[in-house]
Amino acid sequence: MSNLPSDHTIGQLEGCYLYFDTKKKKWIRSGKTGGDGMEAYGCGKKHVANSKLVDQMKEHEFYRQYPSKDVANLGGARGYFQSLSMYCAMAFDKKQDATSLCSNDGDDSLFVWSKQTIAELNNKKDGNMQRMQLNAVANLWELCYDLLLATDENVSVSPGFEAFGLRVNK
Repeated sequence: MSNLPSDHTIGQLEGCYLYFDTKKKKWIRSGKTGGDGMEAYGCGKKHVANSKLVDQMKEHEFYRQYPSKDVANLGGARGYFQSLSMYCAMAFDKKQDATSLCSNDGDDSLFVWSKQTIAELNNKKDGNMQRMQLNAVANLWELCYDLLLATDENVSVSPGFEAFGLRVNK
């Protein structure tokens, strides 16, 4: 499942994605897509647009190392954005039944949500419990894939879990 349009059913799933450098034949980045509104979908389109912007290259290592071929860049590029393929690593469809990712103590539960974790999520004021749990699951998948990427090739700089106030690289 790669490089499908964001309006394709698979392009509208939420979860974790990976970028593969087709020239070097290496995985170089993990990421998370999800949420509410327009930010939930179209992550690929956003990355394409950002790869062409110098201000995004200044702010994000990913675009600095993989800028678009079509624009002047800051130098030091490892490759071009056009040489990357985006793949779905793990995904869910929030429009379908995602209760197995969010249920507490159920026989069909895929995750164990501790009382401490639920209490922490309840302290957040930015959404309903299921939405926060699904975001946490997607962030966990991103973190796991990020840990599996080769250190020298990994252009991911975000530790994930930004939505939970745990971003430490800013």
